Amino acid sequence: MDFLILGTLEVRQDGELVAVRGGKVRALLALLVVHANRPVSAERIAISLWGEDVSATAANRVQVLVSRLRRNLGDSELVITTEAGYCLQADDVDAVRFERSVGEAHVASAHGDHRAAAAQLGAALALWRGPALADFSGEEFAQSAIARLEERRATAIEMRIDADLAIGRHAEVIGELEQRVIEAPLRERAYGQLMLALARSGRQADALAVYGRARSALTDGLGLEPGPELREIERRVLNQEVDVVVETSAAPRVPEPPTPTWGREADLARVAALLEQCRLLTIVGPGGVGKTRVALEAALAHGDADFVSLASVARPDDVAAAIVMTLQLTLSAGETMQAALVRHLRRRPRLVVLDNFEHVLDAAALVVELLDGCPKLRLLLTSREPLDLRVERVLSLRPLTVSDAVDQFAGLLNARDQVLGEHDRVAAEEVCRRVDGLPLAVELAAGRIGLLSVRELAERLRSSLAVLGAGARDAPSRQRTLEATLEWSYQLASGRERAALHELAVFAGGGSLEAALAVTQAPLDVLEALVRKHLAVATSGRIGLLVTVQDFALRRLTDDNGARRRHADYFLRFAEEAAPVFERTASSALSAELDAEIDNFRAALGWLCDAGKPAMALRLGIALRDHWVVGNRAEEGAKWLQLALDALPTDAARPLIAKALCVRARLSVDARTLDQAEALAVESLALRHDDPVGQAESICALAWVRLHAHRVGEAYELAVRAERLARDAGAEQVAIDAMRVRAMMAPTPEEAMRVGRDVLGKLERAGNVRRAAQLSAALAYTALFHGDLRTAQVLSRDAFQAAQVAGDAFAGALARGNAGLAHLLAGRPECAAGDFAYELEVTAETGEVELVEEALTGCAAIAASAGRDREAAQLLGAAHRLPATGGDPVIMRRLDAQYFAPARERLGMTIWVAAEAGLGEHEAIQLALHVAATPGVSPTPADVRRAR
Repeated sequence: MDFLILGTLEVRQDGELVAVRGGKVRALLALLVVHANRPVSAERIAISLWGEDVSATAANRVQVLVSRLRRNLGDSELVITTEAGYCLQADDVDAVRFERSVGEAHVASAHGDHRAAAAQLGAALALWRGPALADFSGEEFAQSAIARLEERRATAIEMRIDADLAIGRHAEVIGELEQRVIEAPLRERAYGQLMLALARSGRQADALAVYGRARSALTDGLGLEPGPELREIERRVLNQEVDVVVETSAAPRVPEPPTPTWGREADLARVAALLEQCRLLTIVGPGGVGKTRVALEAALAHGDADFVSLASVARPDDVAAAIVMTLQLTLSAGETMQAALVRHLRRRPRLVVLDNFEHVLDAAALVVELLDGCPKLRLLLTSREPLDLRVERVLSLRPLTVSDAVDQFAGLLNARDQVLGEHDRVAAEEVCRRVDGLPLAVELAAGRIGLLSVRELAERLRSSLAVLGAGARDAPSRQRTLEATLEWSYQLASGRERAALHELAVFAGGGSLEAALAVTQAPLDVLEALVRKHLAVATSGRIGLLVTVQDFALRRLTDDNGARRRHADYFLRFAEEAAPVFERTASSALSAELDAEIDNFRAALGWLCDAGKPAMALRLGIALRDHWVVGNRAEEGAKWLQLALDALPTDAARPLIAKALCVRARLSVDARTLDQAEALAVESLALRHDDPVGQAESICALAWVRLHAHRVGEAYELAVRAERLARDAGAEQVAIDAMRVRAMMAPTPEEAMRVGRDVLGKLERAGNVRRAAQLSAALAYTALFHGDLRTAQVLSRDAFQAAQVAGDAFAGALARGNAGLAHLLAGRPECAAGDFAYELEVTAETGEVELVEEALTGCAAIAASAGRDREAAQLLGAAHRLPATGGDPVIMRRLDAQYFAPARERLGMTIWVAAEAGLGEHEAIQLALHVAATPGVSPTPADVRRAR
C-alpha cells in the first residue's frame, strides 16, 4: 500500500485509490504517515487533532478514531498499537522515497557523477503532485512537516539545476530558470544560475542583461545591491570565466550555533519575510525560548550580516561602543561612536543583529539614529520586550511544540551517544511539556539523562524544576541554569511587578483579567508590563504564567497565603453567583466559562481544605453541583465534598451539612456507589425535618437514586411527594426537578407524556435546551418501557436535535441509543447499527460507562440477529462486566427474549458462557464497531464450525 503526502493525502493499493473518509480520520492518517514506522502517542495525537485542551478521555477518542482508520484502510495490521502509541507500518511513503533519492544524489554529486545526481533528483522531484500535504495547509499540526518538505523540495530543485549545468544541459534549463526568476524575483540564486546557463550557451549579452534585471529587482524591491556571489558571476561572465567555480568572498561575521536548531523552520521563514518588509524587526519571547538561536540562523541565511551581543553591556549609553568594538571600526579624529557607526553602516546593504536588548531599552534612540542615517541598513533585535518604536515590527517567538521539543531532546541525547528509546518517548513528551517546550530547559533536561532515566526525570519534574541543574560550561552565565535565565528577566521587573508575578502564580492554568486584578490587587498597567516582559502570557482575555515561570514565582511568594485566600474568595463568589443561573438555564456559554476555570476551582478547593476552611470548600463544591455533572466530573465532585465533610468540626452548621450530603448523593448515582448514595440522601433528609425546601431537595435526591436502581414505583412516589412539598414552599426549580423524575417513572404512558411535556415547556421557556434534550431522551426511554415504540422514535429524534443545538454530546448519544433500542424492539436490527456506533464514538469524548454498556448490548443484539452468536455472547458478557447500573429490567427482558435467548440456544449454554468471559472492554468496543459496520453479515460455514 502506497501512502502519498507530496501533494494531497492519498492512499493507493495496487495503483487504485483507497477512500479514506472523515476529516479527523484523514488528519490522523496524515500525522501517522509523517511519522511512518515510528509510534505516536495517543496524547500527542489528541493534542494535534483537538488542541492542547483535551479531556481526560483523549485516549478513548483516539482509540475510536484509530478503529475507523483501520476500517478505511481495510487492514487492521497497518496501524499497530505499541507501548509508546500507534504506529503506521508503511513500506512505501513518497516523502521517504524523495528523501532517499535526494540523499543518493548528494553522494553522486560528491563523487563527481553529476549525470547520476541529475537523474536521481529528477526522479525525486517527479514524486511531487503539488504542495506537500496540500489538504492540511491550514492545520497547525502539519505546519512543521509542510515547511520541512517544501524547503527540501526547493533545495532539490537548486541541486538538480546545478547538476544539469555541470553536465552541459545549459540550453535545457534556461526556460525553467526564466520562469523561476519571474516567480521569485528576489531570489539571487536563480538569477545566478540563469546567468551561467546563458553564458555557457554563448549568450553573454543576455547573461549580463539578466544581471541588470536582478539589480533592478533587488534595488526596487529591497533597496539592496546584488550580493557578492551574483557580482562575482557578473565579473566572470565579463571575463569569459564562467566555468570557474564561484566562491563567496564575504568572510563570516556571525557565529555558527553550537548545536542543531529544531522546530524553527516556520519561524525562520517568517523572520526572512518580515526582514524583506521592514528595517527593524524585534524578536521577543520569554527567557530560554531561543530568540538568540533564531536570530543567528536568520543572520546566517541572510549572508551579509553582523552579530553583536549586548549581554555584557551595563548601561544603554555603552551600546554604541559595543557595536563599534564588535565591528572593529576605527574612529576618525573627533568623531563620535554614533557618527562612526552611521559612516560605516551606510555604505552598503547589510543586516546587523543586536542580541539581548531588553536591559538597554533606553538605547532605542541609537536604533532610530542608525536607521535614519543608514537607508540600506536592517536591524534584527532580540529582547524580552519590544522597543515601542513606530518603525518596529515585532515577532513573538513561542516555545517549541511538544513534538519538536522531543526531537530536540532526542537529538541532544544522540550527540552524547545516547538514544531515546521508543518506550521512553511518552516520558520524554511529559518532560518537554513540564518545561514548557523551552529549548534551553529541554537542553538542561537532556543533560540529566544518564544519571537519571527519562522516566525518572519525568517523575522528579512533577514536583520541582530544580532537578534540571546546570548546562554546558561554554554557555553564557545567564543560560547555565533555568533559574539564572528566569532571574535575568526577574531583575528587570519593578518591585510591584514582582509582587504581582508572585500572586499570579497561585492561579492554575491562568485566569481572566478580572480575576487577576482581584487576586493580585495590581493596577492594569502592572499586569500589562509583565506580559510585555514575557514573564506572563496573555491569550484570549486570560493571563497566566508558563509552568517554568510559575514554579520560579511560587518559591518567592511570601505573603502568608493572602493571595491564595483572595483566589479562593474570588472563585467561590464566581461559582455561587453562577450556580442559580446554570441550574435554571444550563447555558452552554456559562458552562464554557466554568470549564475554563476548572483548574482554579480545584486549586481553591485544595487550599481551602488544607488551610482549615472546610465550610468554604463545601460551599464551593455545592455551588458547582450542576457543572460537576455536565462536565462529566461527578465522581471528582463527590470526592471533594467528602474531603470537606470529613474535615468539618463537630459543631458545623446542620443546613450546610445536609445540603452537601444531598449534592453528594446526586453525584454518586452509578452502579458502584448506589447504596452509598441512598444512605447519603436518607441522612440528608433526616437533618432537614424543619426545612420544607430542603426536605423536597433530599426527597428528590432519594428519588433520583432509586430511579437509577430501577426501583420505578418507589422513585415515582418520592417524586410526587417532593413535587408537592416544593410547590407548597414556592421552590420552583426543585419542583421542576421532581417533575422530571415523576415523568420518567410515571405508571402510565399518558401521565409520563403529560408531565414530561409540562416540564419541557418550562425548560424551553427558561432557555434550558440542554435539560430539555436530556429530558426528551429520558422520556423516549420511558416510552420504550411502556412499549410505545413510535413515541420513543419521535422523542429520540427531538432529543437528538436539541442536544445538537445545546452541544451536549452525552444527551445526543442517549437519544441515539434510545432510537437504536426502538429499532431493535421493532425488529429492525440493521437500522440500529448507526445509532450504537454513534453512541460508542461519543464515549470516546465523554467516557460515560452507561453509554458503553448500552451500545455493547445493542451491538450484541445486532450480532445475534445475523446469527453471529459467539460475537453476541462476547459483547453481552463485556457489557455485563462494566460498572454500570444496566438497562431497565423490563426492556432487557424483551431484548433477551427477542435476540439473546435464541442465540444461546443455537450456540449452546457451555459455549455461550465461555464466550461471555472472553473480551475486555477495549477489545469489545473494537468488535462492536466492526459489528455495527457490518450489521447484516451472516457467519460463514467455517465460522459456524469454529463456534461449535
